[in-house]
Amino acid sequence: MGIVRRADGEPRRKRFAGIALTVAAVLAGVGGATAYWTSTGSGSVNGASATPQALTVLVTSTLSSLAPGLGTALSGDFTNPNPYPVYVNSVTATIGSFSSQANGLLPACTGSDFSITGTVTVNAEIPPGSNKGSWSGLTITLNDSGLNQNNCIGLSSIPITLTSN
Repeated sequence: MGIVRRADGEPRRKRFAGIALTVAAVLAGVGGATAYWTSTGSGSVNGASATPQALTVLVTSTLSSLAPGLGTALSGDFTNPNPYPVYVNSVTATIGSFSSQANGLLPACTGSDFSITGTVTVNAEIPPGSNKGSWSGLTITLNDSGLNQNNCIGLSSIPITLTSN
């Protein structure tokens, strides 16, 4: 049997080879499309968290009955300016530096005339907002110096530095 020829004189097997190449190209395209639609990838996203703002520790108790050798309990709450709760372990307090001398004939009242004792353990989340949570357990005392401390009586304020952690 001889080679079958088409009307244009080309052998028929070339025609089959051309069809086979066309089918292979179409299948390769389908394979590429399938790979495109089923491919996987990875990426990353950059973001930033809000910078936490410090809580304000407040004293809500009234400093009354301070006299040499006597103390008054301190208590308070917090202002949390963050939009989320903040965990507080404890509160500490120190007397700030000041000098008051209403009567110039008597010794000035200073921060060293006072002391703060006690321990405050809070161990709680403080919700956002003003006057949230609570703390207590500190005592401020007017130390008995043995000197005239009348300039310490009737003070309108005593600077107390409160710190939470």
